[in-house]
Amino acid sequence: MKKLILLLLLSSFIATGQNFEKTIYLKNGETKTGFVTLDDSGVKFKVHKKSKDKIKYLPNEVERVEFESENGIKTIYVYKNTERILENSPRLMNIILEGNVTLYEEFYTYGYSSETRYYVSKQNEKLTLIYKGLGNSSNKAIKNYFQDCPSFIELLNRQAFRKIVVMEKGNRIPLRLLKMVEYYNSKCSND
Repeated sequence: MKKLILLLLLSSFIATGQNFEKTIYLKNGETKTGFVTLDDSGVKFKVHKKSKDKIKYLPNEVERVEFESENGIKTIYVYKNTERILENSPRLMNIILEGNVTLYEEFYTYGYSSETRYYVSKQNEKLTLIYKGLGNSSNKAIKNYFQDCPSFIELLNRQAFRKIVVMEKGNRIPLRLLKMVEYYNSKCSND
């Protein structure tokens, strides 16, 4: 399980290139498998790796893009709207964990800098930012989001999720967030 989690977190860094065949699920019901590059502006699709013919799909046309790496790790990308000042356009997100609460990862670039941001969303709700950049994990945002689960809040107050992660792999924020969402989905969510 530990190896799977680490591979899952690392797989997103290689996913946007054309090293693997990927499957595009379009909102019109079509499915296409081939070589894909993707970013916030959309998806470029080629049937064959060396093909010069590309088809471009805009974010609002794409349901999801999936592929499986050589390690057998499944990676899923979707486009989601985020709320930012002067911006409400779809952003490319990697689904880290899907369930009653889904954990998303976004690689956000601005100027010469970049950061990784993590969002959560319950079934068809807007995304809620719970972590951005280095050291900006907000226990307040996490408590507000998961307030409907007293046992979760108790564990958070005792820093149990942080202790679990330190014992497993050092204090890696993505792993801590993953453990939180796993706990919530298994112990707190109403099906």
